[in-house]
Amino acid sequence: MLNYSSLNRALAAERERALSEKARDAWQRRQRGDLNVRDASDADQPALLQLARLDSSRPLAGSVIVAEDNGEIVAAMAVADGTTIANPFRATAAIVAMLRLRAEQLDPPSRRKRISRRRLRTNPSTA
Repeated sequence: MLNYSSLNRALAAERERALSEKARDAWQRRQRGDLNVRDASDADQPALLQLARLDSSRPLAGSVIVAEDNGEIVAAMAVADGTTIANPFRATAAIVAMLRLRAEQLDPPSRRKRISRRRLRTNPSTA
């Protein structure tokens, strides 16, 4: 007989399995060349503006990296502060995670520490 805690564990395990599959799928698309992570250019501004509108967010400022899936920009991240926008109608959690890894590679370590400390101090209910 299933009780509440065993049901919770089963649901958590299922969510973790689904997230792992999505991450593996994103990685495989990246390996095949279907998913491309690159710096944004001026020509990407209309697509980034449309993506921000879809995500109900403000457009990103500063240095931006984008993820293209089969030629369509599905997620973007501001390198300086880690702000992201993504297509809410696509499974982009794994793609955003890849953008975070790439942004960490581009951002100097000393600056990364300051940003992470600032994020820890912010109250999640007001951010």
